[in-house]
Amino acid sequence: MGAPAASRSMPAHGRESVVDLLLESPERIESGLTVLDTRLRLDDAIEVDALLRDSLGYPVVVLLARGDVGAELGRVASIFAALQRGRFLLQRLYGERGLDPTLRPRFVLLAPRFPDNTGALLEMLAGVEVVAYEYRVVGGAGRPVLDLGLFHRTRGPSVLPVAVRPPAAPAPPASAPAVARRAESADEHATPDAARRWFLRARESIRALSSHVTESQRDGQVQYRVNEETLATLTLDNKGFRLRCGPSGSELTVADEEALNRGLNSVFELYFNQLGPDRPGA
Repeated sequence: MGAPAASRSMPAHGRESVVDLLLESPERIESGLTVLDTRLRLDDAIEVDALLRDSLGYPVVVLLARGDVGAELGRVASIFAALQRGRFLLQRLYGERGLDPTLRPRFVLLAPRFPDNTGALLEMLAGVEVVAYEYRVVGGAGRPVLDLGLFHRTRGPSVLPVAVRPPAAPAPPASAPAVARRAESADEHATPDAARRWFLRARESIRALSSHVTESQRDGQVQYRVNEETLATLTLDNKGFRLRCGPSGSELTVADEEALNRGLNSVFELYFNQLGPDRPGA
């Protein structure tokens, strides 16, 4: 991995120009993104258009598609491997700026237009989260602006639907050693990887609930609504993952399977009993 490359000018609307326009406002992709470097060469053959980190320290790689999507799959896989090989150098270069290169990298793929089969091909990258945007450069005499449209988001690692379960019977009082083991287990799960895993599972479960549920991002949170009524709000940041049911419910910190199921059960009950089109009395 070479030293960070210096910025250089390119013809208007060229590859570097598009990346520069995007990185002027990275929050359009996701709140909390921080730009670390551009045109970063990982080895003699591999270069990323831009390296960012998210609010949890994950590496976020921005790539402009240069050819067919099949070739981009190989490029993503090569960059994924190069980031893992170079994680110690990345730690020295960007660790003080909040990057944790031991975490699984995420990818943002940009193209003016993607073929219709792109989503299916990207899903072949098992365990890798890739978000694909189609873009166009707009603006007349004034400064050009990059217009983004979400094309596809892969399911990412460990995203499984969560079934609604009835509340479990109260457990008998735990012994002191059991309590200590449970605390140790909670510490093991209180990591950025775990928080993002619970977040992704909650997101996919709520998305799959009904076509009447809409998703939007606001103030760094993901909100779900049914006919303008708030169904749930998901928050993921350096404090972990929290879920709020309804417009004014209490915020639940999700750090294990039990908390995730409890939060989703509340969301599903709100939908089926009060907000959904098939609710009683609708």
